[in-house]
Amino acid sequence: MRKVEIPQEKKKQEQKEDVILEKGSTQLDKLAYAVAMQETKDCTLGWGLLYNNCMGVKKYRGGKLQPARYDSKTDAYIDFKNIWNRLYGSEIPTMKDAIKWSGNDRAEDWHKNVLWFIENAKTT
Repeated sequence: MRKVEIPQEKKKQEQKEDVILEKGSTQLDKLAYAVAMQETKDCTLGWGLLYNNCMGVKKYRGGKLQPARYDSKTDAYIDFKNIWNRLYGSEIPTMKDAIKWSGNDRAEDWHKNVLWFIENAKTT
């Protein structure tokens, strides 16, 4: 895997956009955070750094399924919650949801980890 250098300015911007789960956060907020932790360690690895794509969302562009690109982590979180509500509905992912979201790439691990992150999401 190629190491990607992130400009200092982008690093500072990302630090300002940390997701804070406050008391009273919805289950969907916790799910978004959990998926972000599973996919990109909350936007600190891979597509998260390159495209602000914290949850590993893919979209069709030019006839190909490619990583979605976002202007900010906040935009990624909003889009994920809209996608999840529209396509999945449940705020607690089932194994079937895990298979669908992960493309059946280690879906059992994905499911187990996401449930753990939901259960252990830190709130202020």
